[in-house]
Amino acid sequence: MSQDFISNLSLEVNFPIYYKVIENEKTFDELNVYIKENRSIDREGLPSNDIFLTIQEKFSRAEYSGKKLNQELKDILSHLEKKIDVLIKLLAFNKDNLKKEFNHEAYCKQLSCHELYMSAQDGSLDGANIHLYLEPPIFPPLHINLAGRVSKKGEGYKVTFSGLNTYDQEDILSYLIKREREIIRSKKN
Repeated sequence: MSQDFISNLSLEVNFPIYYKVIENEKTFDELNVYIKENRSIDREGLPSNDIFLTIQEKFSRAEYSGKKLNQELKDILSHLEKKIDVLIKLLAFNKDNLKKEFNHEAYCKQLSCHELYMSAQDGSLDGANIHLYLEPPIFPPLHINLAGRVSKKGEGYKVTFSGLNTYDQEDILSYLIKREREIIRSKKN
């Protein structure tokens, strides 16, 4: 996929997002580093890949030791691992704790891999640094933590992402592509 396509992909959306304002610049810089180094799923207290070997890693080790593994078996077990990850996410997620940590709610109106546009009741966000939590309406659920800098844009606010993990950015891209497909299919019908 070309970098131009990724940079220009932006869709109108409408889903709630949660945020908190980070007043201290040093705290915001530390948050950016932490978010960039840790995938959202790992920050939510779920087992990380550093602790448990993934099925793919186990296959690699088995093949290295001289054992040949059936590709079909690899595919089946890899898909099964992904489904189990979804179930763990669903069971571990707690919306009440989320609302305590992120004490403001807004609506995401436009989303891209690098920024979003939101409408918020808070009129003093221009120039603020914020920690955001996104949960686009998709199954399996997608939970993304990121940091951004806010600027006033029209009736709402533009948030330019300053702290976003590469894997989370890929998840946003995947969501945008799926959503674009849905829009195209609905126009055909």
